[in-house]
Amino acid sequence: MIKVIHMDVVHEVTADHQHLAKLRDYWADVEACITSKNPSFRLTSLTVWQDIVEPPSVPMALQMEDSSADALAAQEQALASRFHEIKIKLANDCAAMVAFKQTKGKHASKLHVMKVLHEKSQLASGKKLLG
Repeated sequence: MIKVIHMDVVHEVTADHQHLAKLRDYWADVEACITSKNPSFRLTSLTVWQDIVEPPSVPMALQMEDSSADALAAQEQALASRFHEIKIKLANDCAAMVAFKQTKGKHASKLHVMKVLHEKSQLASGKKLLG
């Protein structure tokens, strides 16, 4: 049984829930960012982002302070593969957006042609009645 103090409340944690004792309190970090009013603030700079949203892709065993050349190479490889993955997603999104805009442009062009032809036919039928 472990007692954990979190925000002035004592929680008792059993052995199977010890991972809860390792949870961090991110509120202080968020409050510090709010009070600093930093104009170049990014969500990725928050510790909650780094711990939960985008945890490091390199295993913790390789993230030691005395990293060897192999660990650095592995970390660089992981970052390069992540960058390549993001580039592929971005290229797919751009291609989908271009296709959407082309389809939308074709539709608008067709509507314009239909409107012009309708007005032209109306003018022709009006000339027949007058002429």
